[in-house]
Amino acid sequence: MAFDDVRVFLEGAKDIHLKTADLKERVRNLDSAAQRVTANLNGMPRGGGADREQLLSALADARGRLILDIAEEEERKIEIGDFIDRVPTSAAGRAVLRRRYLHYESWKAVRKWLCAHQMSYSADGVYYLHREALTAARKLWEKEHTDQY
Repeated sequence: MAFDDVRVFLEGAKDIHLKTADLKERVRNLDSAAQRVTANLNGMPRGGGADREQLLSALADARGRLILDIAEEEERKIEIGDFIDRVPTSAAGRAVLRRRYLHYESWKAVRKWLCAHQMSYSADGVYYLHREALTAARKLWEKEHTDQY
């Protein structure tokens, strides 16, 4: 497996997270629209009942998909976290992988987290840790997936 394939695996949870964020926004918009429709009802029968039903159905569908996507993200995070735990690198290297691929943090936030946990590194040092940990992750991935080659 190529170096980039390991990154694709590690970035899998973030891809789902971004999709989930879009779906959360859709649910918020549909929920807001449903609340406006409900607020406009005054007890008198009027047209538009089918539109309201369509809106509520779309909202229910979006909420159902959101629940599934959140569960998928959590499952993927567990899978990625288990993999990171097995990467034969330093604790700081594994921390960088976790902060980047499970917490979706920027390089600045990763460095700040390391400093807050008595692991002071320069920006270049954090990049170096990441590169070394990613190389170790690639080797582990290849070792664990040799039957796929």
